[in-house]
Amino acid sequence: MSIISDKKEQDSLRRSGLILGSCLIHLGEMLKPGVNAAELNLYCLDFFKKYDAKAPFLGYMGFPHALCTSVNHEVVHGLSDKTKVFKVGDVVSFDLGVYYKGFITDSARTFLVTTSGSDDLSHVFDEFSQPETTKQFFSATSQTATEIAKQKLIVRTETALIKALDAIKAGARIGDIGAAVGGYVSGFGYGNVTALGGHGVGRAVHEPPYISNIGKKGTGNLLVENMVLAIEPMITMGGGKVKFVPDPIFKWDEVVTTDHSIAAHFEDTILVTKKGCEIITRIPKEQVLP
Repeated sequence: MSIISDKKEQDSLRRSGLILGSCLIHLGEMLKPGVNAAELNLYCLDFFKKYDAKAPFLGYMGFPHALCTSVNHEVVHGLSDKTKVFKVGDVVSFDLGVYYKGFITDSARTFLVTTSGSDDLSHVFDEFSQPETTKQFFSATSQTATEIAKQKLIVRTETALIKALDAIKAGARIGDIGAAVGGYVSGFGYGNVTALGGHGVGRAVHEPPYISNIGKKGTGNLLVENMVLAIEPMITMGGGKVKFVPDPIFKWDEVVTTDHSIAAHFEDTILVTKKGCEIITRIPKEQVLP
């Protein structure tokens, strides 16, 4: 695991997060019907080069791109090739890493493709993130889910991430994170992907500890100050079960839902502090790199 206490090293980690957070914001703005994932992958490479950063996912365990692009029933590890052309109604998740001066950050965002581009859901965030009186088990695919159902899934997956981050501080336990995610999404009847989870990060793409999106408060490894973690709930409109599907061209396994239900994915890299956590990859608009 990475525990980064040196102030200069923390600054390099923050710069890595600034580059990553900025790039994800730009990707959301570029996401429009007719655009393909390969175009956005090339944009990431150019953006990183401009800021003296590299793409740690490129070549990692054979992955052929800088950007993971997962659409609708694809959960994570989606390829970014030119055959993946976005259309209105697609739920698109971007998972991206940045390597800068020895430090790696990892983050993901999910968007809904609309006629004008990607939907900014800030106007419904408070409403859609609130618990409802009855459980809703959608089991909906890209063909059957309504636009509002897709919006709710996206907002609530991001809310699950926020609740997980609120549970983090020095002295807390890994189980507190999973309890926060699982406790929140279960009230809606969503599927919680537990075959995959968060992880340590900072000096490598994946480091210990493994961080499940289910858990029991007060259990698991102790969180300590200056620990660097990537927290990433993956939520579906179905049962939460996934399978690994090999791509015949790139020899890479994409992770998809077994019931073909839509999935959403949000992730942030954080630095554990005494009283909470510093979110390294969530960037205010006024700080976004051009």
